[in-house]
Amino acid sequence: MGALFRPKYRAADGTVKESPTWWVRFRQHGKTLRQSANTSSHAKAKAFLRQQEGKVAFKIPVNVEADRLALADAAEMILQDYQTNGRKSAATLPYRLAQLHDHFGAHTRLSRLTTGAVETYKTHRLEAGAQPATVNREPACLKRTTFVATRLEERNARQGFFEDEQWAAILRALPERVATLAAVARITGWRRGELRSRQWRHVDFEAGRLRLEPEETKNRDGRMFPLPWVFFKEDGTPIGDFKTAWRTARRKAGIPGHLFHDLRRTVVRNLERAGVSRSSAMRLTGHRTESVYRRYAIVAEGDLREAADKLARLGVGDGCKVPAKGGKVARLTLGYSGS
Repeated sequence: MGALFRPKYRAADGTVKESPTWWVRFRQHGKTLRQSANTSSHAKAKAFLRQQEGKVAFKIPVNVEADRLALADAAEMILQDYQTNGRKSAATLPYRLAQLHDHFGAHTRLSRLTTGAVETYKTHRLEAGAQPATVNREPACLKRTTFVATRLEERNARQGFFEDEQWAAILRALPERVATLAAVARITGWRRGELRSRQWRHVDFEAGRLRLEPEETKNRDGRMFPLPWVFFKEDGTPIGDFKTAWRTARRKAGIPGHLFHDLRRTVVRNLERAGVSRSSAMRLTGHRTESVYRRYAIVAEGDLREAADKLARLGVGDGCKVPAKGGKVARLTLGYSGS
C-alpha cells in the first residue's frame, strides 16, 4: 500500500518547514521507491500514486531515475547511445530531438510527457506539414531513452566485496550486537532487512536452521540456512537501523566506501571459491535468476592471477614454442599480467 507525504527540510533560519510538493511512496520488487508527484494538489498526487501502483500491479517497470530525466538530459543520453551502437538513424536524430525540444521545452521531465501530450504533439506536427512516418519516429525517441536509462542503471551496479583484513577491521569497530548480525550476513548473504526481522519462531533448533517465509523475501521464494542465530538488543527488542554504527565502523576500519550489501557479493564470491554448485548457492542466497547471481559473482584480479598461477604450476604452456624475432624459437609461459 502506497502513501503520500510532503518532505520536510531545514530552512536558512534553522526552522523546519514542509515542502508544498507532494511525494509518493510505494513498493516494487520488495524495494520502497519515493518519487515526486510534481504537484501541490492532494487529489492529483493521489491519482499519480494510483497510476504508479497500477504499473507495479501489472508488472510494468517503474524507473524512478528515468522519470527524473529532463528532455535535454535524455537527448544527450540517446545521442551517445545511437553513436556508440552505430545506428543508421544517428544522422537524423538531432533534427528529431530539436522538434521535441521546441514543442515541450528542454527542461521538461520525461515523466510529465503523458500519452495525451504526445498525441497532441503528433497532431501539431501533422498540421505543420510533417510526414506521418517522421511524426511517428520523433516520439519513439522518448521510449528508446527510457530503455537506455534503465540499461545504464544496471551497468552501474556496485562491484564491491570485503577482503578478510577489511572484514576483521569492520568487526572490531562494530557494536557487539550489530557485529553478530553482520557476521551472519557474511556467511548467509542474506539482506540486512531479512536478518533484522528474524524472531525465534523462524529458528528450527532440531534441524539447526534459520528460516525466511516466502512472503518475507524479495522474490517471494522461501529460504532456509543452517544457522540458528537471532539478533536483538540487551533489552530484548529487535535491532533497528544501524546506519550510524556501520558508517562509524567503516571510518575506523579505514574503508569508508563499503556498503553492508557488499557482504552479499562477498558471500557469492566465497561460495564460488568453495566450489559450491551454482544451483545450491542460489538457493542459499535467495537469487532466483542466474543472470542476477552472475552480477554478484565478481572475479577479483587476485582470483584471476591465482588461476593463472595454478595453471602455470601444472606446466600448462611449458611445451608451447612460438617464433620470436630473428628466427629463433621462444618458449611461451603462462602468467597473469593484470591487463
